[in-house]
Amino acid sequence: MSVRSKKEKDPIDVNVGRRIREARIASGLSQTKVANALDIAFQQIQKYENGINRVAPPRLVVIAKITGRDVDWFFSDTAGVTRSKSPHRGDAISQLAASREGQRLAKAFLAVKSIKLRTTFLNLLEAMLA
Repeated sequence: MSVRSKKEKDPIDVNVGRRIREARIASGLSQTKVANALDIAFQQIQKYENGINRVAPPRLVVIAKITGRDVDWFFSDTAGVTRSKSPHRGDAISQLAASREGQRLAKAFLAVKSIKLRTTFLNLLEAMLA
C-alpha cells in the first residue's frame, strides 16, 4: 500500500463523491438543500462531491435517505477502484453530472413528462450531431 500526500485525493472518496453528486442531481436537490439537511455549509457538500473530504458514515446515511438511495449504491461501482489508480471518469453520466450545462440539461429533460417529446428531443439532438 502506497502512502499518499495530504493533497492527493483518495480515489474511493472521489468515486463516492461523484455518486453523491449523481444522486443529488437525479433527486433535483441543490447542494444547499443537502447541506441544510446535514446542518453543514454547502461548501462541505462541494468538498464531498469533489473527493476532497471523506464523508462520515452517519452523514452518508442521511444523504442516502434524502436522495432515495441505499447506502451501498454510493459504493456500487468502487470494486475496480484501488488506491493506486484513479476511478474511471470518462463515462457519459459522470461527464454530464460534472458540468453545469449537463446539470441544466438533465433537469430540463426530467421535467418533460411526455416520453414522446423526450424521444423527439433526443432524435433531434442526435441528428444535429450527425
